[in-house]
Amino acid sequence: MIVLQWCKTQVMCLLILAYVGIIFIRDGNQLKKVSPQAKCNTVFDLFFAVSELAILFDGITACTINFLDQVPKTVNLWMHLGMFLSYEIYAMLLFLYWVSATVGIPKVKWKKMACILPGMISVCLTIWFLPGLEFRQGNYTNYSMGTSVYVCLVSIVIYSVLTLAVIISKYRYIPEKKKESLIMTLFCVIVVLSIQIIFPEALISCIAASMVTISIYINMENPAIQGLQQYHHEMVMGFATLVDNKDDSTGGHIRRSSAYAVLIAENLRKNPRYKYIVTKDFLDNLVESAPMHDIGKIGIPDAILQKPGKLTPEECYSIIKNGRGSDFDPDIVDAFLADRDKVEAIYFQRTKGVGNS
Repeated sequence: MIVLQWCKTQVMCLLILAYVGIIFIRDGNQLKKVSPQAKCNTVFDLFFAVSELAILFDGITACTINFLDQVPKTVNLWMHLGMFLSYEIYAMLLFLYWVSATVGIPKVKWKKMACILPGMISVCLTIWFLPGLEFRQGNYTNYSMGTSVYVCLVSIVIYSVLTLAVIISKYRYIPEKKKESLIMTLFCVIVVLSIQIIFPEALISCIAASMVTISIYINMENPAIQGLQQYHHEMVMGFATLVDNKDDSTGGHIRRSSAYAVLIAENLRKNPRYKYIVTKDFLDNLVESAPMHDIGKIGIPDAILQKPGKLTPEECYSIIKNGRGSDFDPDIVDAFLADRDKVEAIYFQRTKGVGNS
């Protein structure tokens, strides 16, 4: 019980994260069984594991530093090293996660290195200055102070600034849900980091780590939400298959044109004019929207759609009327395509209904 006096906050955070982790693993395994195509974010998996490790070392050091007469200094130094490195890697992975979730991990090697370089430098400096770490006695609890502490704090500040830079530079292209989660993440980090700097005895870094991790899990990586997204995708592809089967003369036109659209978008992303427009979310929306571009065929009678010869004026008028929405309600698609209006706005159908441009 005396030990828990010094680490009760860390134990509480660790238990909460462990509970969330069990649910995450259980629901993730269930999702893979139902939808083997479902993808997980590897960066978040590493991030989650490192957050638990950081809080574990945080709790251990909160105890060992208050028993300096019983715990050898070498043990204290090693435990603090584990905590510092865990939090530095945690900050780096948090930044990498947000990059992967918003604009995607850079494919250019030097840009990848630039993302992890501050973390690598801080790790090396923390190890180098560790022997000079001091253990000071406070009013409520003992705490550590030294260059390694400053390096760890600076590393977290640097990655927080980089995350803020991502928000500012890509603000127009980040979905509202991700903006809210990003702002919540930065708010937690800034508030807790400020308290920790002003009051070194607070030892509340674990609260920020657990709040940020749980916030991302609930808003971004919940397997239940991913399962709904997977069902959404399967529903869209079901509509696409229905359209393809209705007009077998096109020979898989919908799937081919969808693949072409994504291929063109990926190449446009390499152009400096479009790299901030064709984001990861843009590509994800395009993958969902492109297969539905011929959904209007569902409202055209088979006798007209599959007629081998020339259409009569009445049949042409029937197609034009369908294209304008009088025979087919576009609201049917609203539940499946969030960016349907954008897709329709750039689709290659002439407004007078006389064919493709």
